[in-house]
Amino acid sequence: MLISIIPTVAVYILYYRLVVAKLGVASIDNIFIITNFIMMYGTLLILDPHSYIDRDYSSILSYTLVIFMVSSFLTFTILYGFRGKINQTKIIDTRLPKFIYYLWMISVIITFLYYFTIGYNVFTLGISSILSGTQEDIATLRLDSYSGSRYLFPGYVNQFKNIFLPATTVLIIGQMLLNRTRNRKIFIPIMITILLIGILGTGQRGAFISFALTTIVYLIYRNRQNLIKISARALVLALPILLISTLILNRKGTQSNIEDNPLSALFALLGEFSDRVFYDNQFSAVAGFRYVSSLTVRNGSEWLLGLTGLLPGSGGSDLSNQIFATIYGTTRGTAPVGLWGSTYYNFGIAGTVILPITLGISYQLIYFLLMKKGYINSIQCFAAAGIFVTFGLWVAEGPSILFNTGLVAYIFLYIVGARLNDRYS
Repeated sequence: MLISIIPTVAVYILYYRLVVAKLGVASIDNIFIITNFIMMYGTLLILDPHSYIDRDYSSILSYTLVIFMVSSFLTFTILYGFRGKINQTKIIDTRLPKFIYYLWMISVIITFLYYFTIGYNVFTLGISSILSGTQEDIATLRLDSYSGSRYLFPGYVNQFKNIFLPATTVLIIGQMLLNRTRNRKIFIPIMITILLIGILGTGQRGAFISFALTTIVYLIYRNRQNLIKISARALVLALPILLISTLILNRKGTQSNIEDNPLSALFALLGEFSDRVFYDNQFSAVAGFRYVSSLTVRNGSEWLLGLTGLLPGSGGSDLSNQIFATIYGTTRGTAPVGLWGSTYYNFGIAGTVILPITLGISYQLIYFLLMKKGYINSIQCFAAAGIFVTFGLWVAEGPSILFNTGLVAYIFLYIVGARLNDRYS
């Protein structure tokens, strides 16, 4: 079934020449397309060509992406004209307001109070177990930290732990480097350590991956001329942290064989990273589509239920738990359905046509609105990068995931930056 990706790739090559080459590879639409291609590639590898359900899913993955690109191109043409003359937005460095420093301190306090409340930090426990040679049940603690009875108000805490803390850390470090602040060689390592303990403390690396991608996009917009150099340096820094965190968090039992066979442990780390990109989410999406394809179309009620789950005391949708149960026999875990499977479940075939059209239009409008000015400051730039990545990585579940992964927090930061611009203009 992998051959079915070829027509979609052909459309993307044309789209790249007409749109991406002008907006840049870090544009919101291109991030979305690349992540969908990754989902599509990994999914096609595991689909059963003899299953009509899997064949239907393969078709949905193909035409939704093509429709998105056509819609995005037409909107791009309306906004910029067929030749697509775009004035590159300049990033200006203004002095960070005190609010950013206060926000960093508040985020640190909330993050560490949260870990104090649940009683442990999975990341530091993993380091301790490696150094002491003891065996901790990291896998169970990791699960308890985000689905156990002590996981208190995670959605709200995550806005500080996964969004405000990383964002303010990058902005403050950037200011220190730009101003050559005294003692920056002391403060920067401390801030990075606090960030890693906070963002990896629940054992989930999705937030770190999103943060790393957001930082890469931010740096690209700060210096478009050195795209390859910036991306390479960022990846050189991020990948070792990701691999080391995999070891510390004992994914796939890497701690147990690191002393006996370090080479096997390294291959296990690389294999786990590959699975994370090309298999885990795809497997969950396929299982999810097989599950929902036999259910009645919900006419948007499941998405609405997911959005109500953002409110305190509301359980929200349990669809991902039910899908997890079909795979592992227990609801104590999540296996999210893919974006297009979720769309099909909520709105049927019509939804899988209407949503990519809507997203194609919306993504171009978002880019235009956030980057239309001749200049933006570093706060706006990082917030815009976060918004692009949040929307761009939307490959699973309904719109509630956008709020859980920081959309509102990034919009808030952009507004803060815009007010700062107004003050200096």
